[in-house]
Amino acid sequence: MFVDYVMGVYGYNIEHILMVDIIPDQSVRKAMNEINAGKRCAWRWSCLH
Repeated sequence: MFVDYVMGVYGYNIEHILMVDIIPDQSVRKAMNEINAGKRCAWRWSCLH
């Protein structure tokens, strides 16, 4: 919404954009890594027993 507003000042109308690179905050990346590690551990445990 911010891009649409800023570009609207110059006469542009943004309808769709393609986001190709999203870099979350370091704390979010750490949390996501911990979640994925827990899933891998649970998967290994279920496959071994």
